[in-house]
Amino acid sequence: MLTLLCTTQVQAQTCNAAASVTVSGNVVTLTNTSTPTASTGIYTYYSIFWGDASPATTATTNASQVHTYTTGGTYIITLYQSVLDSTVNPPTQCSDSTWLTVTINPNYISGDLIVDSTSNLDSYKVWLITYDSATSILAAVDSVIVTTIAGSGSYKFTNPAAGQYRTKAALHSGATSGTGHVPTYHTSSLMWNTATIINHTGGATSGKHITMQTGTLTSGPGFIGGNVNQGANKGTANGIAGLNVFLVDGSSNVIAFTETDANGAYSFSNIPVGAYSVAPENLNYATTPATLNITASKPNVTGINFERSHSAKTIVPVASGIANVTNTGLEYAIFPNPATDVVTISWSKQANTNANISITDISGKTIYTGTSAMNVNTTIDVSAIQAGLYFLNVSSDAGSTTQKLTIQ
Repeated sequence: MLTLLCTTQVQAQTCNAAASVTVSGNVVTLTNTSTPTASTGIYTYYSIFWGDASPATTATTNASQVHTYTTGGTYIITLYQSVLDSTVNPPTQCSDSTWLTVTINPNYISGDLIVDSTSNLDSYKVWLITYDSATSILAAVDSVIVTTIAGSGSYKFTNPAAGQYRTKAALHSGATSGTGHVPTYHTSSLMWNTATIINHTGGATSGKHITMQTGTLTSGPGFIGGNVNQGANKGTANGIAGLNVFLVDGSSNVIAFTETDANGAYSFSNIPVGAYSVAPENLNYATTPATLNITASKPNVTGINFERSHSAKTIVPVASGIANVTNTGLEYAIFPNPATDVVTISWSKQANTNANISITDISGKTIYTGTSAMNVNTTIDVSAIQAGLYFLNVSSDAGSTTQKLTIQ
């Protein structure tokens, strides 16, 4: 008798490549809905070509994939699907593909740098400053050089991540003090904490202009000097170099700016009589300005010192106890005071004559003597003098006077 063996044929799988995309800024998420999905005996393989110069993304499941485009434009995304079905005998293979079109808007932060019409072919540096909410820290993450023509120029930062930013501009390789265009934040602020915040969500963020502030100093008899240091009672041994310091008048107009030197010292000279405030500026630190008056009888004000607190994130004025020189015949200012390496004498009434200078200790012993012309600032090296309290004596044809000098 003949026996017939019957077998049941199992239908092989059919490939169907399918996907959808969502776009957020310059980031694309591809959701792979291809069938069949990977399972026991069914093996899947995918290749995704994003349409730019990046290598293909490969996967063995239809999990979603994310891709970031570096430039805006229209791109064709191609999804290739390959399936091996070993649940049938013999095993079978199939393949399919699909494509999608995405448009990525250009991702940038841009604006104009607005200066006066005399700024032609001048170079400015513009910084992009980000805020890290996890650490509460501000940091410059990018910079560009801008050349201005007939009073304006344009800056652009490409492909910044979504977040909050500030921008700041200053003359590139220009003067670090004076009355020209002072360092300025968007929109037109001297301080980072009053700068206009840029909220960038991706795509094009434009029109974030910076209007440069300009000093307006006119000639006068005044002098202001001081120091910015870190930590209480640490003096200029802990002076902070390279900080911008702004001089602002009673009407909130910026007068001039300067930078602290290697010892943290700063000064402003030729200041008209009037009310002023002095404010150092440092990212992440909130500044409390120091206020003062320049008068005809007291034109020299020194010891306008500040302390930067790392823990409190503040820069605040500190008491100095340094007196103004009020002798109407012989007017000068000394800074920094306290001093460590050098002390500078700035002559308020410069003259084509010499002054005799001496430094004595509290016992009356003379530590230093010298003669200096009074038509330029005088610098004295005090690095070899032991720390302590001294008296700086100055005499000339105009008279004589003495100031206390602390060396640390």
